[in-house]
Amino acid sequence: MHNKKQAEEHIQWRINSGSCNFWWDNWLGVGPLSRFTNDSKRFNNTKVAEFLMNGQWNYDKLRQQAPPCHLADILATDLHY
Repeated sequence: MHNKKQAEEHIQWRINSGSCNFWWDNWLGVGPLSRFTNDSKRFNNTKVAEFLMNGQWNYDKLRQQAPPCHLADILATDLHY
């Protein structure tokens, strides 16, 4: 547990079903997205799947809530089902 924080920075999650946490899991490969925003939504348990619609990224929802500095990276992320 002593090195947990350092180890977690190098773990990347696969999206698969979208069950990983949008804000707190390192599914994008840049660390938790919560680090890139002060928005209070980052404190909820929103799953990546909540940003998908019909198997594609929901651009409008991402534009409203995702950190702008990572929007292009999110949209370029392949969805693995």
